[in-house]
Amino acid sequence: MGAASASGTILYFLHADTFPPPGFANSIVEAIANGNCCGCFRLRFNWSHWFLNLNSWFTRFNLKVFRYGDQSLFVERRVFSKVNGFKEGMRLFEDQDIATRLKRICSFTVLPKHVITSARKYRINGPYRLQLVYFLLFLLFIMGFSQKFLEQTYRNLIPHPMM
Repeated sequence: MGAASASGTILYFLHADTFPPPGFANSIVEAIANGNCCGCFRLRFNWSHWFLNLNSWFTRFNLKVFRYGDQSLFVERRVFSKVNGFKEGMRLFEDQDIATRLKRICSFTVLPKHVITSARKYRINGPYRLQLVYFLLFLLFIMGFSQKFLEQTYRNLIPHPMM
């Protein structure tokens, strides 16, 4: 709905508990001008924990396993339309899905600045346990389990409400 309401030629998607870096708009415009039709920023959490710092360090790499919505997403509107946007029926891993489809048709970049995202779920559930649950969900996702099954598994394993 946000993309349909937007009037610009570049779309930027950001989670409600994530803050973009200073000068993010200029960084995005420059990346687009340099031939990248989509991308994201690196990630940092608002809680300094060695495990989360390590996770954040890996977000510099342009690999599927390290690409999540917390890093935000910018994309040219024409490219977003070409891949038919986000799949509205997806409740989990919609960010993985669209990034995969975008990478098939254009250059995806990871910009060197960092978004700052909330570590609230990690504080509530514990960083190791939560990351293990996320890894399990990711494996189930790539194995093709249904969105309904993924969401139910999420709700059963993470006691904090998802939505």
